[in-house]
Amino acid sequence: MTDLEIAAYLDRGLQREKLDQFEEHLSQCAECRDNLIRTQEVVGRSRRSSRFMRSGAIILAAATVALVAIPSLRKWGPSDGTVMRGENGIAPLIAYAPLGEVSSNPVRFVWASTRDAMSYRITVSRDDGTEVWTSSSTDTTLTLPPNVALQNGSSYLWVVDAISADGTTRSTGNHQFGFAR
Repeated sequence: MTDLEIAAYLDRGLQREKLDQFEEHLSQCAECRDNLIRTQEVVGRSRRSSRFMRSGAIILAAATVALVAIPSLRKWGPSDGTVMRGENGIAPLIAYAPLGEVSSNPVRFVWASTRDAMSYRITVSRDDGTEVWTSSSTDTTLTLPPNVALQNGSSYLWVVDAISADGTTRSTGNHQFGFAR
């Protein structure tokens, strides 16, 4: 992937076909994922200071919509593992990391962007469904804060919902990761 493609991806400027190819490549290439994550962190740091006030209002509005108008965001779905969110034919978000066993702390969550998302809502739970941490962001990368302790040898689930201006959502579905130091 070129620097220009990465920039277009982060600015949500890739054409649909190119976007699909780009995300397919990211799902298979750890080097490009790491490059994307590092680039996104640099861009995020430079944008955060000017976006701080605006982002806070957007996140608050999105969280209100998520908690009040969309109660399905708080449900995991049927016990057979079927993802209920996004059943309307809209493709799910792609989750990049973590998948499988994680040994580094803090844990960094990475998912694909979507053009119409005002914000993203991430929820991390134990494998029994008990919520461990939840947060909202306008970025597609979040790091688990140091005050959230993961238990060694435990399994966790994480899901990200993209919340659009009209209240519709796209979801990564549940993804499992194990934590072992």
